[in-house]
Amino acid sequence: DAKYMFWFIGDKDYEAEEPKDADAATFYSAISNIDFRIEGTHPGAICIRAHFAQHGFVSHCHFDLGNGLAGLFDVGNEMEDLTFVGGTYGIVCRMCSPGWPFALLDSVFDGQKKAAVLSGCTGFTGFRLRISNTPQAFGRYLPGVWEKLYLEDCILENISQEAIVSGDTTRVIEQTNLKNIYCKNVSALIRQTLEVTDECYLVEDYVSGYLYSDTAEEQNKQVAKIHTIEELPAQLESDIPPVPPMEQWVSVKQYGVVGDGETDDTQALQKALDAEQVLYFPQGIYRISDTLRMSPD
Repeated sequence: DAKYMFWFIGDKDYEAEEPKDADAATFYSAISNIDFRIEGTHPGAICIRAHFAQHGFVSHCHFDLGNGLAGLFDVGNEMEDLTFVGGTYGIVCRMCSPGWPFALLDSVFDGQKKAAVLSGCTGFTGFRLRISNTPQAFGRYLPGVWEKLYLEDCILENISQEAIVSGDTTRVIEQTNLKNIYCKNVSALIRQTLEVTDECYLVEDYVSGYLYSDTAEEQNKQVAKIHTIEELPAQLESDIPPVPPMEQWVSVKQYGVVGDGETDDTQALQKALDAEQVLYFPQGIYRISDTLRMSPD
């Protein structure tokens, strides 16, 4: 019974009774630089339904969820620089289309009522996530479903229940991989599996699942390296270069570039490349007849 502000669909028959989710053949759908706010009391409200595969993305968005259900229902491909404040969940997600992996980067979850992420069968991969002030960081979409969770360079703070709900660890497909996870006030990172009494600690490495080696058959095991630390890092630096400030952008048309699909823009573009650090290309078709050479940076 959820209601969506935006829905990525693949079916173009708008007269159909029900729209169909985007799929592996739906390319290039995206939302970027849009902020969302759910007002009032709407417990089924979700900002975006985003079940898509390759080339789709959601980036640079802020979700003020209030009493809504979630910012995103379903995920796909890659998403980055998202902030989720409030709501019952930040993200609710299941298997991606068509069972391909998903990556979330440089994102923040704060103050969800039940969990930052509710997932199952997703293959959820997170880099530089900050999750705080919520009962769970990663819950399960349905009891007993498997998950392949990989988290790296993340911060977890003030998680009141278990941070990560683990599934049946005897199944080959069930995997949890944690690398450089900074925790504060997280007493039960994984219930009955990885419980730490320190107020502030670093999970340098944690692996749970079937492991292979050069000398032994595969086996289900757990490996953990955990250290006490004094305080959480203030910020985890992203490895994605930021977009330069717009005041630094220079339109290529200032250098005589036409972009009409007929004019040979090679020489004008090379002149722009030689003179400027940040170039902006207005929408157009740019005809190039020879190699363009850029500076190393």
